[in-house]
Amino acid sequence: MPGTDAQLRQRVEQLEEQLVDMQVLVGTLESLARGGGAPARAVGGGSGASEAARIDALETQVRAMT
Repeated sequence: MPGTDAQLRQRVEQLEEQLVDMQVLVGTLESLARGGGAPARAVGGGSGASEAARIDALETQVRAMT
């Protein structure tokens, strides 16, 4: 049954890809929940705290993608 084995491998690969996509989505939602989804301000117009929150959100997204 080589066809069945190949089909199972393909299905596992699809599920792994979906899992990675879900991890990215969760990371994005977590960063939005922490305030990382606020619109960017003009250069020099943001506070240090909002910049730190934005960096933290980006780090979360990068971790979710890896």
